[in-house]
Amino acid sequence: RLPHPVFEGDTIYARSEVLETRESKSRATVGLVRVKTTGVNQHGIPVIEFKRSFMVWKRGHAPPSGPRAART
Repeated sequence: RLPHPVFEGDTIYARSEVLETRESKSRATVGLVRVKTTGVNQHGIPVIEFKRSFMVWKRGHAPPSGPRAART
């Protein structure tokens, strides 16, 4: 949803609100998060709003990261 136009020189700020979290039905090591993101301009007027879902690793199940992980 794009409720208000954006112009050159505008400053856009975004904030996200978690709407829902749940476990994946097919993957035991991940969960699903649903969020609503709102973007506002420098006057606090909403210029964009959308909802999205994404997967996140459960605590203790993320693959190794960092320089040592690349060597293994």
